[in-house]
Amino acid sequence: MLRHRMIRRPAAAACLLALALAPAFAGCGGATELPTTKLGAFNMVEGSISDIISTIESPTYKPRSNDLGTDSDRISIALDTLIKESTGTPVEAEVKTLQTKFQALEKLTASRAAVDKQREAAREVKAAVDAVKSKL
Repeated sequence: MLRHRMIRRPAAAACLLALALAPAFAGCGGATELPTTKLGAFNMVEGSISDIISTIESPTYKPRSNDLGTDSDRISIALDTLIKESTGTPVEAEVKTLQTKFQALEKLTASRAAVDKQREAAREVKAAVDAVKSKL
């Protein structure tokens, strides 16, 4: 019975199928940038820093380890690419400030500094990310 209804309304079925598949073909905008480009590297930095800040800002966060994990490695690599790609552009100074702020956060984490200090450093990193984003 169900098959019979679908055959009688192929246009409706095709429309539903098209609506269901449209997001898969449309993408999310940022995915078109390669990680070796300025925008691609920034997208990687922004996403990973967002993850780290979410962790540090969590009310249950306790500094248990002496590093920021794999996100730290990803950010460092992407920051190197971002610095290389932004050399000589108006955003160069903000990118270097972002790198400095991120390195300060890494040092605080490595020394297992007080949570309040780590959270303040995380907010500074977020502000630096926003400054870079405003100039891209």
